[in-house]
Amino acid sequence: MSKAKSKLCCLLLLLTFPVYAAPDVPDPLLQTFTELAPGVWLGNRLDSARLPVTPNTTFVIGADGVVVFDGGNLPLVADRVIEKIRKLTDLPVTYVIISHWHMDHVLGVSRYLLAFPQARIIAHPYTRELIFRYLAQHEQDMRNTVSDNVPGIAAMLAKDAQSGKPAIDAKTAAWYQQFVDDEDLLEEQYRNFVPAYPNLLIDGKLTLFSGEREIR
Repeated sequence: MSKAKSKLCCLLLLLTFPVYAAPDVPDPLLQTFTELAPGVWLGNRLDSARLPVTPNTTFVIGADGVVVFDGGNLPLVADRVIEKIRKLTDLPVTYVIISHWHMDHVLGVSRYLLAFPQARIIAHPYTRELIFRYLAQHEQDMRNTVSDNVPGIAAMLAKDAQSGKPAIDAKTAAWYQQFVDDEDLLEEQYRNFVPAYPNLLIDGKLTLFSGEREIR
């Protein structure tokens, strides 16, 4: 796929994304943390429909360390999870488990290795292969995702507002405008991420023990 077609597909994806009433949240990467069971925590983004796509984060505090599921979509997301973990325990993060290769699960991984150099990053061999392949082929395009799309979205909003008969309803326009307003924060995050790769591969089942806690 050419770069122009890739940008067009990305813009079309934005145009078809389902829109919800946005809560008043100062930035798109804020999460709230909930303890689901003793030592089992969920990080859930406050504004779930806001761009960029941001998966939940789960972490489990065991007897000798913390296991984190997925590395987050950007460094700031990982930093906030690490901050929360440090408020809850002095134990280090010992494992980060990557569910799959999509970049919204990967781009925060380096922050865990920076904070906890002995942490092991667990993934399937195919996941590691695709992470290498994706970053090698598309790293620069990915860094430019925000700046490539914002001008087109801003122009679309301006043209629609000046048309006299806006085709975009107010809630949808506000959703697009959020992405435009978040450009500086997101662009900085994408440009400053450091690639990091799984260093412990599993091709089947894995069980981790931390005291009496068993994680499969």
